[in-house]
Amino acid sequence: MHNKGALQEEDKIVTKNKMIYIHIPITWKNPEIDRLKLFLRILKTLQEDNKKVFIHCIMNYRASVFIYQYKKTILKQKNIRFKAPKEFKPNKKWQKIINLDIKL
Repeated sequence: MHNKGALQEEDKIVTKNKMIYIHIPITWKNPEIDRLKLFLRILKTLQEDNKKVFIHCIMNYRASVFIYQYKKTILKQKNIRFKAPKEFKPNKKWQKIINLDIKL
């Protein structure tokens, strides 16, 4: 699956530069909770190994939601605010993802 506006051969560019590339496709119209849990487990493992991570998505909407959940679920940060680009107005499905209390 290749999203419009995505960098062609991103995986090859990343691995060529001696980085690990992990692609977790998220359906925009129907975000999958199991993909969020996978994302959180991967980040938790990388955090435990003290690894640096670069996370992105084309519009930074999905990444904003998932990083918020990472801070809430894995880092156990209190009183965190959801931060995303100003133009991002989460619909009901994305708001549900934002509000989830996830147990891994």
